Amino acid sequence: MRGIRFVVFALFLFSSSSDAAPAAKKDFKKTSDCSKKANVSCTYKYSVEARIKGGEEIDVTANVDIFCESVGIFKKEPAIRHCINVRDAVGRISNKGNKYDSDTEAPIKKLDKWFCFAQSSKTGKISGVFYPKKEKEWIVNIKKSIASTFQANYKGTTVATETDSQSKHKSHYKYYSEGNKQIQERRIDSGDVSTYAGKASTQDKDKTLYFHEHDKLEIDRNRRIQFSEGKSVLELGAEAEDKATASDTNDKAVPPLGAISDYKLELARCYKPPKKDIIEELTAAMASHECVVGDLLATINEGIIDLIAA
Repeated sequence: MRGIRFVVFALFLFSSSSDAAPAAKKDFKKTSDCSKKANVSCTYKYSVEARIKGGEEIDVTANVDIFCESVGIFKKEPAIRHCINVRDAVGRISNKGNKYDSDTEAPIKKLDKWFCFAQSSKTGKISGVFYPKKEKEWIVNIKKSIASTFQANYKGTTVATETDSQSKHKSHYKYYSEGNKQIQERRIDSGDVSTYAGKASTQDKDKTLYFHEHDKLEIDRNRRIQFSEGKSVLELGAEAEDKATASDTNDKAVPPLGAISDYKLELARCYKPPKKDIIEELTAAMASHECVVGDLLATINEGIIDLIAA
């Protein structure tokens, strides 16, 4: 099977800057092992559907294992460091406008190296990511977008300043309960964004860059994500922002220049944590010079990305 080729902005819509270099290395200071309540592994089903004008559709599915590696202090805040393992990833690209069957499906490999992130115990924000120095940029970007789906707002504020894989922005929240479950809904519009992945500013004088993200997550009393899902719209060259969306839900056709993406992360099961020696190996790897510490914002230095089923 041939490799699956993605344009960069479609990759960013997987949640979720050449001007935004990795953050200066700040040590994560471990204070304790994970609590008994947090010391489990959980598997999530992750999927993304991206649609580009012209009929091209890009679908990715994967299983994501997550577990607590340690508890500590990062950027002067108490934090839990989680690690994820992405496996069984499959990419599928199709063009519905082609009269021939152009569907292609292939495994996405090279995602098996470790990737961890620090999440503030106070706010729920993801304050940093940790990964091997030699990891490919497109792999890091995919994992950043997956990590973004675990971000929550523990403080319950209606407005929060946040960073995810796509942008630095203000998020507008609303909350409600369904039984014992807390639902958080978040909305971001282009006016809320200070920095996009790959851009220093939100728009230039000649073109309008419209961006909208609306997502929803369910969090239990133990702060474990039950599901996280959302929609992103990116439009380039629109005459006015109100032409980019037909309604508050953004349930519309793909814009003339841009893309729409839907993602979903859903808890499948939880089970025993990894063995102690695996945790110790990860802790040592993140303390070494072979570890990069950065923020959650994706980077663009590779114009076109090939996900090779090799």
